[in-house]
Amino acid sequence: MQDWIKEADIPTGTNIKFLGQAEENTEAGQFAIAAFISILLMMGVILLLQFNSFYHVFLTLSAVIMSVIGVMAGLTFYNYISMI
Repeated sequence: MQDWIKEADIPTGTNIKFLGQAEENTEAGQFAIAAFISILLMMGVILLLQFNSFYHVFLTLSAVIMSVIGVMAGLTFYNYISMI
């Protein structure tokens, strides 16, 4: 539908807002990003209290981030993400 609207002859100044599932997906995506960032910050504080070293915190959190990226890439590559 969005592709058709881009190609359609719609007057300038017309506002289009997608409601329903598209709106819920957008809100869920924004929440997931905010939750991921806040979780990383909380993990960083806890690790800093445990290790007393910014280097070890950075090393551990970078491993967490790279593993999440690897899992997402693997799920996308094998097309199993639709099964979740």
